[in-house]
Amino acid sequence: MAFNGEDILDEALSFATKSLKSIGLPTQEKISPSFQKQIDFALRLPAWKCPSRSLARHSIDNFYSEDSALNQNLLTFAKLDFNMVQSFHQQELRELSK
Repeated sequence: MAFNGEDILDEALSFATKSLKSIGLPTQEKISPSFQKQIDFALRLPAWKCPSRSLARHSIDNFYSEDSALNQNLLTFAKLDFNMVQSFHQQELRELSK
């Protein structure tokens, strides 16, 4: 959310992109396939371009569910939280559309 003439966000984006790309290079120490998927996704679609709830659901389904070191209780809680908020928004939409 920058204004014309503000270069700081462009510099930050450039730095972050270079850093993420360097992590995924074969010359670096081996990283997990799950982490590599997260890097690739972040390079394709930065978090600020995606609604936070959509990003959360995508992360739950595509990254955390496949992580071997995941806390199953935390994953269950994250899915429950997402579903409850989604249900709340659906209920609001039904009431507004009446």
